[in-house]
Amino acid sequence: MKNYHINAPETNAIFWKKAKSMINSNFFMYIKNVDPIGPKKFEPPVYAMTRRLLTELEGLPLEEIDQFNLAMGLMLKFTILCL
Repeated sequence: MKNYHINAPETNAIFWKKAKSMINSNFFMYIKNVDPIGPKKFEPPVYAMTRRLLTELEGLPLEEIDQFNLAMGLMLKFTILCL
């Protein structure tokens, strides 16, 4: 089961009404057999990290960071530009 079946499009927000209908014996077998340790077999979708980073970085005061440390301010601007 992929999470996009129960999540809002391009987010990790769960539609609980859909998720509730999918909880059955197969779900409990999956939970019993899942191995959360070690490398994952899939790449997370692009939006999973970039949206979170953008929201956290865009809230930072760029002018104050430039005054405190110019190199850090330039690095922050470059990172925001790349995302």
